[in-house]
Amino acid sequence: MKLNFKMTIKALSITQEEFGKIINVAGTTRSKYIKNPKELRIKHIELLSKHPKFIEAGLQFEDLIYLTLKTK
Repeated sequence: MKLNFKMTIKALSITQEEFGKIINVAGTTRSKYIKNPKELRIKHIELLSKHPKFIEAGLQFEDLIYLTLKTK
């Protein structure tokens, strides 16, 4: 099975609300970023990589960059 950004967020049990809080965005912006993670800014990816759920999963900044770029 191929992992993508949306599946990773779901596997880590991160809700849309929590995702928005982590990267400090709300409403349609967080939905847009989950649907199309290529639009995430570097600062957002950095914030995600510092969140405890991503650290526990062993996902580093570089891994998140890879996931965002390979997600269609």
